[in-house]
Amino acid sequence: MSQSERYQAVEDAFRKGQIDATDSATLADYLTALSNQPLANERVQHRDVIRGITINHVLLQRHIADLDKKNALTQKLVVALTVASLIASGMQIWYAKRSDDRSEREDQQKATATSTTKPVASASPGVSSPPSPQASIASNQPASGSPR
Repeated sequence: MSQSERYQAVEDAFRKGQIDATDSATLADYLTALSNQPLANERVQHRDVIRGITINHVLLQRHIADLDKKNALTQKLVVALTVASLIASGMQIWYAKRSDDRSEREDQQKATATSTTKPVASASPGVSSPPSPQASIASNQPASGSPR
């Protein structure tokens, strides 16, 4: 296809108003034809510049629409992953709470079982209770913390 035939195809597309319906590859060819067309008449150069801008605008609109579709899909995936993460976190919290509750119940059951079989000591094992004042009087020793 010669340069004049390519330029004529651009002319025909603009006259018929088919620029929006033309595929992107053909529009790229139209841009090539417009940029390589030698124009002897300076009065029509502005028309080719405007046509080139129009073709670039159509191509840019298509590119933005394509990016918008891809971004919408990515956004849906991110939202789905966020919801899945929240559900997983909630389940972990629920299982941990359930495990703690079960552990507390088992400890209470063990304590109840040992309290029915053995007397419960007043202090924790390994911790001695302070001597009572009656014991210190009986042994003629002052009680701890009392002045002499």
